[in-house]
Amino acid sequence: MADLEDYSGEFRPDAKLQDFSKDTVARLWRSNSLLYMMLGGLWFDVVKDKVGAEKALEWEKEVWLKRGGSLNDMRGVMEVLNIKGDDVAALFKTFQFAPGEAGWIDIECELKNKEHGILTATRCPALEIFELGGDTVRQKHACEDICVPGMQLSGEFINPKMKCRALKLPPRQSKDEIACQWEFKIE
Repeated sequence: MADLEDYSGEFRPDAKLQDFSKDTVARLWRSNSLLYMMLGGLWFDVVKDKVGAEKALEWEKEVWLKRGGSLNDMRGVMEVLNIKGDDVAALFKTFQFAPGEAGWIDIECELKNKEHGILTATRCPALEIFELGGDTVRQKHACEDICVPGMQLSGEFINPKMKCRALKLPPRQSKDEIACQWEFKIE
């Protein structure tokens, strides 16, 4: 069967993901990654409406940091793609395909060497939503209270000696600026 670009034709009872072109599968993956992250925002809004913003902020942090929300992304990617190693290269390979990272955030990875690298988020839809709505509380919470310790946890997941340092965090002065930038080093 030829690689399908979409599923606009007749229903196929035996249709499989493998029937679609690589580009179509990549678009589907990105769309589903965005939905995955948007569910977090919807969850936050429901909790905020039911029990208040303070509890929503507290519980969101617990989900991502204490319950291993983002680390589960990493485990799955590493297993499926057979990513091995305990260096920055292994971390960047994982970030390139994690739905909570590059699935919906545009990232660039600069590997200085296997023990040192810079990850740049050139575009982050969550940041853009916070900026559009003027939601500085949620932006600070997501970027500082969750991403800063979350990036450190991600590095430690690969190697307990890995350290992460935020080189640039929001707020941005202009929409042309990068969203954020991170340095990872094994010390």
